[in-house]
Amino acid sequence: MSHVHGGALEKTKQLGLYRDDWLTDASLHADQFSGADVSAIFSIARRAIEVVDDARIMRTGRAIYETSP
Repeated sequence: MSHVHGGALEKTKQLGLYRDDWLTDASLHADQFSGADVSAIFSIARRAIEVVDDARIMRTGRAIYETSP
């Protein structure tokens, strides 16, 4: 949750949607990543989507969020 509050999630989304030169400036070039890296990220994203469909997990997450400072 701290990443959400800190804006990291929004920044990551922006980087994923809009190819600013941030990756190049950070010396992160596409040729540094393999197909396996991309597959791993998609696997993580699929698992996150599956969790969103689980009402029990979402209620737990909501309770944690609502009680966080």
